[in-house]
Amino acid sequence: MKILITLEYRFACAIAEYLLRYLTANQVTVLRCLVAVLIMPAWIYGSFIVRCLIVFVWGVCWYLDRVDGVMAREFWQASETGKWLDPLADKIQFYANAALFWDISSHIALLSLFVLDAFSTVERGFGTGETKE
Repeated sequence: MKILITLEYRFACAIAEYLLRYLTANQVTVLRCLVAVLIMPAWIYGSFIVRCLIVFVWGVCWYLDRVDGVMAREFWQASETGKWLDPLADKIQFYANAALFWDISSHIALLSLFVLDAFSTVERGFGTGETKE
């Protein structure tokens, strides 16, 4: 198992090194967030083949969460903005996926969870970088 973890980490580092030629860690975070939101109409109106492709794209977006973390930590890209942007992007990406089940969910509950979740993330990230108690 340790070998798989090491291989995955090396793979994430290789992708991070390549992406660093063109993007910062924060730009990767924003990009994965935008992609997650922008492919929603394709999921709603697309065919079975398009949906299969979207599942792959979502997987890439979630893996890019790992890669932007490696970029930030291992390649000195960490920033105060990234400390609140990354968890906020995770939430946007998660709720963009959850919104696809809008018809079978409670709209008020889903919106309330998103607003409270996003607010708590932003509140923790602004200011001194310390969590409030």
